[in-house]
Amino acid sequence: MSGTSVLFAGLGAGVTEAIFAVTPTETIKTKLIHDRNTSSPKYNGLVHGVRTIVKVEGWRGLYQGVVPTVLRQGANSAIRFTVYGQMQAFWKRQLQPQQQATSVSAAKSFLSGAVAGTASTYLTMPIDVVKTRLQGHDSKAYRGAWHCLTRIVKDEGVKMLWKGASLMSFE
Repeated sequence: MSGTSVLFAGLGAGVTEAIFAVTPTETIKTKLIHDRNTSSPKYNGLVHGVRTIVKVEGWRGLYQGVVPTVLRQGANSAIRFTVYGQMQAFWKRQLQPQQQATSVSAAKSFLSGAVAGTASTYLTMPIDVVKTRLQGHDSKAYRGAWHCLTRIVKDEGVKMLWKGASLMSFE
């Protein structure tokens, strides 16, 4: 499979999971976390929270931040599939021609997955920050993903897009 095919396979997988699974679960999770941190929480747990969100906001309430979630999941999977595939191809090229039919060692596959996961996480983190802001209680402060992104950069600085990254320090 070519690198482009792998990239588009990852993109398709990420978009599909974003629409059918990730957006509603991430929205619920974010709203429940934000609600729990308020002085007067309005949700009494997961089931009550979902029922209340749907009752008050409709099904649309479960899909806040769908655009950045689709972008994040699509990009995340595309990057992950591509980096992993390229690293696996690199390891195979290092083998002797008569060994290339064998699979890459478990350790090298693990390393490939770790690098792919790290790369995809850090490269898509700004989209994740926007997604989380659009799914939280303060989502009404933004007119959409682009407005949210520009407000974060203007008001808080570009480094805020990677706040919480474990390998970076912004103090």
